[in-house]
Amino acid sequence: MVKSRGIKVSIIEDEPAQMELLSYNLDKEGYRIFATSDGEEGLLIVKEELPELTILDWMLSYSPMFRVFGSAFFC
Repeated sequence: MVKSRGIKVSIIEDEPAQMELLSYNLDKEGYRIFATSDGEEGLLIVKEELPELTILDWMLSYSPMFRVFGSAFFC
């Protein structure tokens, strides 16, 4: 069994059903979830919470995915 208690995961997903599915299943396994549908808010979460894993919607409609990814990991 994988010990996941306390591991931070950020989810940046603009489809409510997808975000709910990911959040529910990861929370059920003990991960600490930070979820948002907004790329700019997601960027703030990544910078402030420093999650071990970020699940980022490739086709994020409100903010270009590359801008969010680049800002978070290449600054």
